[in-house]
Amino acid sequence: FGRVVSEGNTAEPVTVTLAAVKASPKTYVNRLVKIENATITGVEEGATFKEGMQQPTVTDATGEGKMRIFGGTSLIGKAVPSGTVSITGISTSAGAVVIAPRGADDITETVAAEPSLTASCSASLKTPYRQARARKTSS
Repeated sequence: FGRVVSEGNTAEPVTVTLAAVKASPKTYVNRLVKIENATITGVEEGATFKEGMQQPTVTDATGEGKMRIFGGTSLIGKAVPSGTVSITGISTSAGAVVIAPRGADDITETVAAEPSLTASCSASLKTPYRQARARKTSS
């Protein structure tokens, strides 16, 4: 039926936005793509991925698309994440935005950076404090 010409290769995804895929779906069809800072909606809270489920909606800051769930993958039975995720998958449509993760490892939750606060005191603020303290101690 055919011969294997290569195996064991690693495919690197192209990082794109959903708007880019929508603007040029034929460019990305059958390519491995990565959508960052996305959310998955259109499913009930606490839902798991199932074969034949209605395609969840994927949204990023630039637009939205659909997620196709391949049967028989490690994604089946896993909880649908409710937070921000990165989704790697195959763009499966030449006319719409449809991303199909290959398995559970293709959806990773985005870890928010720890908030930080840096404070400094400028020289103009230190001077009145020193003057007020000097007046108080000299009284």
